[in-house]
Amino acid sequence: MTDRSGEFVSLDRDRMPLDEKLYRLSEDDVAFLKLHTGIRDDDELKQHVLEVQADAYQVGMETGDYHEHVTHTIVFVKVYPYPCIRYFMFTHTGIARHFAYGQFLNLGRERPDEIFLELPVHAVSDGFPQQNCVAADLERKYWELGHRLFKSTPESFPVAFVPGDIFDQDYLASSVQPVYAQPNSPAPALSGLASLTPLRGHPALPLPGSMIFGRHHSADVKGVRDFPVPDGDKTSNVIQVFCHSPQTWMVLWNGKVFKEGTVEVKVELQEEPVSAMAPPERKLYVMVWSVTRL
Repeated sequence: MTDRSGEFVSLDRDRMPLDEKLYRLSEDDVAFLKLHTGIRDDDELKQHVLEVQADAYQVGMETGDYHEHVTHTIVFVKVYPYPCIRYFMFTHTGIARHFAYGQFLNLGRERPDEIFLELPVHAVSDGFPQQNCVAADLERKYWELGHRLFKSTPESFPVAFVPGDIFDQDYLASSVQPVYAQPNSPAPALSGLASLTPLRGHPALPLPGSMIFGRHHSADVKGVRDFPVPDGDKTSNVIQVFCHSPQTWMVLWNGKVFKEGTVEVKVELQEEPVSAMAPPERKLYVMVWSVTRL
């Protein structure tokens, strides 16, 4: 999720235009898309993905200003050209290769009330109960485009979706301390959620085995790194990105977010192929991690 209270630094569609040459899907990604879309021809599948990508790159937030003596509202649309859309990351099936993925699927099989909160569903295809899943993203349009990408409908894939900004207090009320005790109330009906606040304590019940897992850009040493931003075929702009190291990431979860000794943190640091977004030292790292209740 992305905090929209600030500005994207130099990230706009003019400087980061869509580029068909970036369409480089793995065999697993192609097989997954063919299975769920029913499209068998490679060229037809590529065209389908490109059309959805182009529409996703136009998604924005409507803002406006209303005045009492004006008969209409002026509406502005601010478009968010997410790099993950430009680089076709929405087609990747990397979650299935996460080292904790098998552990996660077992939770869905063994605990009938386990809730999976997805922030961006491949997992349903691999057996996690879809009635226990809830997805979240900034705009409902992204979820609708997901249905279009996989040629599904809310009826054929009835997973609950709750649009909103994870940094908005009205969407997810924060607290000083994490939840350690089991909630007094039963889990809410996922289909009726208007925010994520009613889920507090439910997706991560204080039961052994409950988990959080993910992957993101990282570094071998904690600190701020300069990342070039593509400007067409050039990389003349730079943004600064704070990166954790595996060691500081483990300390963050085991001792700061949760009481030390109450969770097990596993981390793998993987070096990615050099790309246009690689930092000046020409090494790009991704941290793959999981946090499991003990």
